[in-house]
Amino acid sequence: MIAYLRGILIFKAVDQVILDVQGVGYQLLIPLSTYHKLPALSAEVTLFTYMQVRDESITLFGFASPEEKALFAALIRVSQVGPKMALNILSRMPREEFQQAVLQGDIQRIRTIPGIGKRTAERIVLELKDTLAPPSTPSSSAVRTAIQEDAIAALVSLGYTKSVAVEVVEQLTRTQTDGWSAEELIRASLKTLGSRDK
Repeated sequence: MIAYLRGILIFKAVDQVILDVQGVGYQLLIPLSTYHKLPALSAEVTLFTYMQVRDESITLFGFASPEEKALFAALIRVSQVGPKMALNILSRMPREEFQQAVLQGDIQRIRTIPGIGKRTAERIVLELKDTLAPPSTPSSSAVRTAIQEDAIAALVSLGYTKSVAVEVVEQLTRTQTDGWSAEELIRASLKTLGSRDK
């Protein structure tokens, strides 16, 4: 799993970037929301990544924040919502506004996104309403580290609800306050969640 990439931005367009990471060029597809947060060319940038593996191809998607990545991962699990539509949603509506619309069951607001019809909007609300947490408030997300947020995003991308992911990550980091890498925290979280299922 590639959780994030940090490298030199050598190309950017509204829908993709190329990062030079220690001499290797990675092409990532991005939403417009991430494009607007990119630095100038030749600057260093960190993007949180989602890797889609198909029979004959590997596609990397890049996001400016773990929250964007987590929402993308949740969206592509919705019936008939693929990566292209998920990127379109993130490009057309601010993440917090979209999450609020889903939680409130606001079909009409979701339908204002180009390419989203009534049935798709209804499906999104039905399948995401119980898995999305309310948009983060300063009292909750601001105190989390980037490593914690990345671990939470990874767990959500694996199918856990955000509330469960937040609970287990915060439990582990309360027990051991420092020294975690994102990979170690994800592994420990999965181990904890696995033991609960037994």
